[in-house]
Amino acid sequence: MLYFFTSERFGRSGATFLVDRVVSMVLPPRPIIEFELIDGEERPFTVKNLTNKWTFIVFGFTYCPDICPTTLSVMTEFRESLLRERVDATDVNFILITVDPERDSPAVLKQYVQHFDRHFLGLSGSDLQIRNLANQLAAPYEITKKDASGSYSVSHSASLYLIDPQARHYATYLMPLDAALISQRFSVFKQLYAGMKDTR
Repeated sequence: MLYFFTSERFGRSGATFLVDRVVSMVLPPRPIIEFELIDGEERPFTVKNLTNKWTFIVFGFTYCPDICPTTLSVMTEFRESLLRERVDATDVNFILITVDPERDSPAVLKQYVQHFDRHFLGLSGSDLQIRNLANQLAAPYEITKKDASGSYSVSHSASLYLIDPQARHYATYLMPLDAALISQRFSVFKQLYAGMKDTR
C-alpha cells in the first residue's frame, strides 16, 4: 500500500511519499540550504561536499548505548553490500552528525565512526550549526539538563536520511533499519533519479 501526505516545514511545502514501511520519499526533493560543520580533521564541511554523490546521514553521539552502534553496524553492512555488487562505494557518503558536540570533539568522533568503517565521516559543530541541518531534514533531538553529577542524556531521531547528488533531501529510511532493505530501495532510487535526469 502506498501513502501520500502533505507537509509544510520552514516555509516550504511539499509532499512525502511513503513507499512502504521501510522508506519515504520527499516529493519534490528538497534542496539543502547552506550549512557549515567540521569533519574529523576540523575542515569545513558544507553543502558543496554533498554534491555529485549520494549521501546517507544519521544523527547520533558516541555515548549512545545502543541505537547508534546498531545503526552504524547496519550502515557498515550496507556499504559492504555495495562493494559486493561492484558498485563504486566511494561515490557514496556515509555520515554521522553528532548531537552531542560538547563531548564529541572532531577527533573523538572520527575515531568512533572509523571503528565501523574507515570511509565513514563524523561531523560536528556548534549546537546552532547542527540544528540548522537537523531542522532541514526534520531530525529532532533534545539534550536533557545536567544532573548534580554533570551527567546528561540526548534523545534523537533514529532515521537514516538520503541526500541525492544535487544536495537535496531525497528520502528517509525508517526504523528498524535493515541493510538488505536499504540496498534494495537505494537501487530503485538511483534508477528513478537517472530516469528523471534523462527526461530533462
